[in-house]
Amino acid sequence: MSTTITTRAQDRPMFGAMFSIDDIQRANRDAGSHFFDADTMRFFGSRVLPTVYAGRLFITSERSGFDHYSPRSYTVREFMPDGSIETVGDFNGFDTPAQARAEIKRQRSTRHSWYFAGQHGKNGRERTYVVTADDPWQAMDRLHKNFRVMHCGRAADYMTGEHYPHLSA
Repeated sequence: MSTTITTRAQDRPMFGAMFSIDDIQRANRDAGSHFFDADTMRFFGSRVLPTVYAGRLFITSERSGFDHYSPRSYTVREFMPDGSIETVGDFNGFDTPAQARAEIKRQRSTRHSWYFAGQHGKNGRERTYVVTADDPWQAMDRLHKNFRVMHCGRAADYMTGEHYPHLSA
């Protein structure tokens, strides 16, 4: 399911698009992160909403204080190809799940999910990654430097077979 890349700090697996929260949690744990650990979730009073948008985006809710009576606020999160979780916009920036979903809709209209098909290294394993970014060049910057892109395009066009080989590096 994953390929390992070497970074300065540690070896980390690379992951493609995720289709369920369980997949994201498993990949995050495999990458050595503690974002979804029970102790971490309990400390922040976190909950994860069950839907994954565009293969990478999801919503969490946290209590704004450290007691059970504090109201919940919502945050849009992005699962990254290295298995880490990033915050999109402001932490606890939304009062309702509907507001967070509206932000995801806005992000999806300005930040597209781009797919990249290629291989790691000269004769490495072929992989397809989906990365959310404003444009394909920004998305390519998020891929590992040894990943050779053979085809890329908007993930929405992936099913139609459209791709943009002229963007290959």
